Amino acid sequence: MAWRLDPETDLVLNLHLQPSGKPETVQPSIGIYYSSTAPTRFPMLLQLEHDGAIDIPGRRRNVLPSRIT
Repeated sequence: MAWRLDPETDLVLNLHLQPSGKPETVQPSIGIYYSSTAPTRFPMLLQLEHDGAIDIPGRRRNVLPSRIT
């Protein structure tokens, strides 16, 4: 899916890390592909009002918080 980057656009990589108690190597990477054709589908950004209230434990699926304030 294509994201349009206009001239002078800043690209920010936001990482969500959890401390493990030991030294870890962090090596994030992104892939950028250029095309001469216009995109046919566009992504939608969903901004949560207070996403810090959502705490999903690692390695668990289909977990819903009991209460979001």
